[in-house]
Amino acid sequence: MKDEVLIILPSTNGFFRTEMSGGFNMLNRIGNKGIKIRVLTLRDEENISEINKIKAKYQNISFKDLEQTMASFNRILVFDKDNTVIWEDWV
Repeated sequence: MKDEVLIILPSTNGFFRTEMSGGFNMLNRIGNKGIKIRVLTLRDEENISEINKIKAKYQNISFKDLEQTMASFNRILVFDKDNTVIWEDWV
């Protein structure tokens, strides 16, 4: 059994898409099973109030802010130390 899920969301849009698609809700449920969920996301001062409201909904997810220099990475979802899944957005 895996004991940790690490996610990097390097854009505000990725953060909001994850919320709208139910991704945080799914991760929160996984956290209920004792698996640590950690999300790194870009700090966005323009939307900080809305972002903080979303973060407050999910008690089983640990949210941390990325440094601005890290924001250039594409969407990366890391399931464990051995496996990585990369999400690409196609417009």
